[in-house]
Amino acid sequence: MIHKRRDKPIGLRMLELLSKRMSIDSKTMQQYVSLKKGYEGELFFDTFINELKEECIILNDLLLEVNHTVFQIDSLLITQEKIQLYEVKNFGGDFYYEEDKLFTRNQREIVNPLHQVGRSNSLFSQLLIKLQIKMPIEAFVVFVNPDFTLYQAPIGKPIIFPGQLKRHMSNLSNTHSRLTNYHKNIAEQLVERHIAEPLYPHVPHYDHQLLRKGMTCQKCDSFSITVERK
Repeated sequence: MIHKRRDKPIGLRMLELLSKRMSIDSKTMQQYVSLKKGYEGELFFDTFINELKEECIILNDLLLEVNHTVFQIDSLLITQEKIQLYEVKNFGGDFYYEEDKLFTRNQREIVNPLHQVGRSNSLFSQLLIKLQIKMPIEAFVVFVNPDFTLYQAPIGKPIIFPGQLKRHMSNLSNTHSRLTNYHKNIAEQLVERHIAEPLYPHVPHYDHQLLRKGMTCQKCDSFSITVERK
């Protein structure tokens, strides 16, 4: 059961609209592509988690705060026995893992998602204590892109690779889960504490008068459309 749906991020929506109607610089375009790719990865992950057969509650895109620290959870799953957190990554290409760091093939270090999910796990645990909720927590990094390869992948880390995703969800579907009002109350409390998404801070400056006007094609965004009858 989806208790909190996934909405397209405000920043992505704004950049999506502006990119059709004005020229944006390469840095902003890179941010736009990154946001779009991340959102597409989350939607792809949703196609798996939404098919779970056993009783569960799904909360998407939670923005929470505890002890004056804000953190985000891409997907949260409440089952009978535990709460599972998922940090979804849509990385494509070749990467390698070395000394607890993640690098691209050309040796550029990127933020290690294991650190991100570890931070979310710690902060979420503090939040549950504050809410007097006693439920075990599991947290995973999920790589959803079939084109992703991680060399020297560490063993024993909470990582779900593209080839393991279907099996992970199948195991969840085969695990008995029956929810009570206690679980539903947890979901309600988390949704109540969700922080409304702030305006995206990296939107480029624009002049409304200079934006290209008109309707665009829903599929390809082209302005070259013809209206016939309806």
